[in-house]
Amino acid sequence: MLRYLWNASAGHLLGYVAEKPPPTTEVDIDTVLKALQEVKFVDNVASLDVNDANENTCAEITSKNTCQQRIGAVTLVHQHYGFIDKNLYFDFDIFPSHEFRVGDYVKYLAFRKSEQHTWKVQKIYYILNESWDKNDDEDENKNDAEVEEFTKVIPRQSHTRQIVTQVLDRKEREVICSDNIKFDLNSVASEFSPLVNDWIIVEGIVEVDEGVTDFSGELLHIESISALRSRILDGSVTQMDANGEGIIQNEVFFTKHCCETGYIPSVGDFVRVQAIESHQGRLLWRALTVVLLKAAHQGTQSHTSGQDKLTENKRDELVQDKNGIVLSVNKVKFAGPRGEYLSLEVPGLAERRPSVLVGDAIHAEPLCDDNIKPCVYEGFVHKVLQKEIWVKFHLTFHSKYDMSDYRLTFQLSRTYLRRSHAAVNWAIQRLGQEMLFPNKVAPKTQQLIFKETDKDSTVSKSFVQVNNVSELKLHTLEENKQLVWFNQRLNFYQKEAVRNILKGEARPLPYVIFGPPGTGKTITLVETIMQLLHLIPHSRLLVATPSNSASNLIAERLVDTGLFLPGQLVRLVSYNLMAKGLLPEKLIPYSTCADITSCDEKTPLEEEPLKLSSNAKTLGRHRVTIGTCATLGLLHMMAFPHGHFTHVLVDEAGQATEPEILIPLST
Repeated sequence: MLRYLWNASAGHLLGYVAEKPPPTTEVDIDTVLKALQEVKFVDNVASLDVNDANENTCAEITSKNTCQQRIGAVTLVHQHYGFIDKNLYFDFDIFPSHEFRVGDYVKYLAFRKSEQHTWKVQKIYYILNESWDKNDDEDENKNDAEVEEFTKVIPRQSHTRQIVTQVLDRKEREVICSDNIKFDLNSVASEFSPLVNDWIIVEGIVEVDEGVTDFSGELLHIESISALRSRILDGSVTQMDANGEGIIQNEVFFTKHCCETGYIPSVGDFVRVQAIESHQGRLLWRALTVVLLKAAHQGTQSHTSGQDKLTENKRDELVQDKNGIVLSVNKVKFAGPRGEYLSLEVPGLAERRPSVLVGDAIHAEPLCDDNIKPCVYEGFVHKVLQKEIWVKFHLTFHSKYDMSDYRLTFQLSRTYLRRSHAAVNWAIQRLGQEMLFPNKVAPKTQQLIFKETDKDSTVSKSFVQVNNVSELKLHTLEENKQLVWFNQRLNFYQKEAVRNILKGEARPLPYVIFGPPGTGKTITLVETIMQLLHLIPHSRLLVATPSNSASNLIAERLVDTGLFLPGQLVRLVSYNLMAKGLLPEKLIPYSTCADITSCDEKTPLEEEPLKLSSNAKTLGRHRVTIGTCATLGLLHMMAFPHGHFTHVLVDEAGQATEPEILIPLST
């Protein structure tokens, strides 16, 4: 029983054995909401004891009278805005497809941050009386009854959540992001000014929507924004143009406006830079602050204090050294909301004999003479019900189908095999022979310099923000690397394993932890993840397991620490697992399904109970992504650059095949 951790940037690998999680039961929404209601975000991460984490939580369901669905009449209309019931202001931008008139009845969502604040129209669902005819008494009475029914105020619940998004546009102080997120920098807390293409985290109050996979509904209020990832590094200016734009260390974009006062950058200057994740052409980082350490042509150190020299010398000292299941004679009929699917009755479907899943391929061959070569059509399963499945073929087959008999053959899904073969092909190119077939151990310089603090010491949240130039000058890479144990109950050997992983002196060789059940390997894995997130602010972790039960266990342990809001950690699952309600209740707000198709390619079913959340659109951008090895293989299709994930952890590695382990490692 093994566990592995792979560091993409430094070449690490670590593994653990996870205990089996408790069996899952049918999802009860009330239970989930009740569980979320007990969650609170913990700012002081160092004082947390993982074993007592059930007392700490990360999101709070608001049951106060702050979010409501209502019906109201438009009482005043101006050019760009209007009022509902005389006192509720609304902007036409929230429902741009309709021209409002005085007297219109609308169904809307109202929100207020607290009882001391006024109500605000957050969203207009639809207009109730567009087709009303006052001359028709019957219709008038009918619509009056409808309004009377909806005028009852329907309270809605809300909770705090983090959303990963990208800045698309800036209009002075207004910031426009993906997923229709807009905010004014004057009304949100922020320690930096976001620019176009920056990746940011939006923290705010979100409506609880049971119809979405992770309960994330309408964004009601934005509290603060922060950078998705940040880093502080020293490097040389490698490129500079006449417009004042340049590149540091061939990976960080910067402009002259982010340089310290009086500094005019030139090629060759050695600088210290604080950068955040941002897509600037081929570059993935944008500088917030640039400080000169050594000029290229002077050969002397820029003005520094004695403390600067002391910390520089200290750092120098530290860094030294189915074969096919055939079905026939079954009734076929058109089904679906628009009759665009073929419904096929399949005996034994409820007992999973045969086992048919959404996405499986099905071949239809007409019954004809053996001398005639038939035309075989290929379709795919779009929905699996209790006794029938919905299948869709090419439009030509649907238009020509005359209820004649066909021989149907279900094909075994080869997705897992294809991903395994692809991972083997990519292994040499992306991992290298030194990691795959090592013949020696060559110790390297410690990649992460840190010092342990006392048990009662505290540290701040993982994102390190330097607020002024003087702080950045005195900031060295090891000053913020204080190793404070999140779980104070770890024994010596568990702590030593975490230390060795953080040091990475044997990179790119993998780090392996093995042992019998009950020896604390899962606890050590959780501690490793927390330390990587805290000590390396620009880290992005990929946690893989061979089974869903192991993935659920790791995700539950991390959620139980109380340090993760929904949106910070993502449990990537298949649509079948989500639709069948096989996830633990506490993981539903953190779970999402992959959506790698465009809107034109996908035709959703109107009767589907679950909609994809915004997490599916930003898949792979979160600090922690957890899933099975096979499921994580779809990240290959999202064209992430090599090294996008800084660390890969494979749990239950002893129960996985080697090609299966290579799927997440080669992502």
